Amino acid sequence: MTIDTSLEMTSFDPSTIPQPALGAHHSFLSMNYICQTPQMKPPATQALAILIVDLVLLQAIWMAYKFILDTVVSKQGDPSLKYCEGVSGVI
Repeated sequence: MTIDTSLEMTSFDPSTIPQPALGAHHSFLSMNYICQTPQMKPPATQALAILIVDLVLLQAIWMAYKFILDTVVSKQGDPSLKYCEGVSGVI
């Protein structure tokens, strides 16, 4: 393939007939797409993933339960509830 360097110095007027050949060829982009097929994970990996999700969910439920219980108990205002054995006085 040779490049005609004289084209850069030549003006192009699209209204002239016949139009001068610029030496450019038609081109197009092509893309092959890869289709993904769903596959099951191995049973051990599935079990581990489910166990981890369950533990995280249970921990979040436990933290919410503790938070709600602490706010309800602290709003009752009974100072004896804030007393710990081994510590002198009220916290």
